[in-house]
Amino acid sequence: MAQQEQGAPSEAWARVKSRLRAELGEDVFASWFRGVELEGADGEVLHLTVATRFLRNWLRSHYYDFVLRLARAEWPDVERVEFRVRQPHFGGEAPKEALRQRRLPSPAMPEAVGLPMPLRTGSGGFEGSPLDPRLTFTSFLVGVSNRLAHAAAQEVAQAFAKLPHVTKAVVGLGLWAKGQSTLYDSLARDEREALAAQGIFAEVAGVFVSETGEPVTTELAERMIGITHAQLRAIPQVIAIAYGNAKAPAVRAVLRSGLIVGLVTHTSLAQALLDET
Repeated sequence: MAQQEQGAPSEAWARVKSRLRAELGEDVFASWFRGVELEGADGEVLHLTVATRFLRNWLRSHYYDFVLRLARAEWPDVERVEFRVRQPHFGGEAPKEALRQRRLPSPAMPEAVGLPMPLRTGSGGFEGSPLDPRLTFTSFLVGVSNRLAHAAAQEVAQAFAKLPHVTKAVVGLGLWAKGQSTLYDSLARDEREALAAQGIFAEVAGVFVSETGEPVTTELAERMIGITHAQLRAIPQVIAIAYGNAKAPAVRAVLRSGLIVGLVTHTSLAQALLDET
């Protein structure tokens, strides 16, 4: 098949997206591919951009081969697909007169002055999503389109406010390996390896520990909605649930951490733990 003619990349990508919709179904397409944009095709590399880092990692982990196969129907020479998180688009200021015409009186919502534009967070090579310091519960304008999201966010905040009163928790744990931790599986390979190099061996309720049970502090934890090592330790009774003999090393690490007081598991995993004591 001839190489895609110059000037037609957007049409080619539109055809790829049509095939994605047809093969995956409307729900999957709308969830993961509707906002994927073509940046360009450079020889053997197809460059795509997405809105968030999570979306980039998810597409890499779950749909990479699928996208590559369909892309080759339009770009036969493509050998790999690169997903990049695009910078948020903040357009220039609209004319002041137009703003005055559109703006409605809102005495409860004073205009924010002198606040910085959204920044990207991250360190050590882990780039976070854009954070806008102007967006808080106090400045949130509730309307028909976002009333449900606002209520859900408030419920999450209220639930975490009750953590100091929790006396018993049932949690899951995972080994820092493929197929043994949902957190591990949700990340791109470079992130998994970098976090392993920082000493992560296991995780319990999203709290990272080393092989010896010591807490491991990472930038990733700051981008997660979850509890901290100190919050988990403050709960009097934490019972972990583990399944699969492959998780035995993780269970031992978590037991060494002192974060749990009980374990629910099956006979073969329990025997594997007892055999090494």
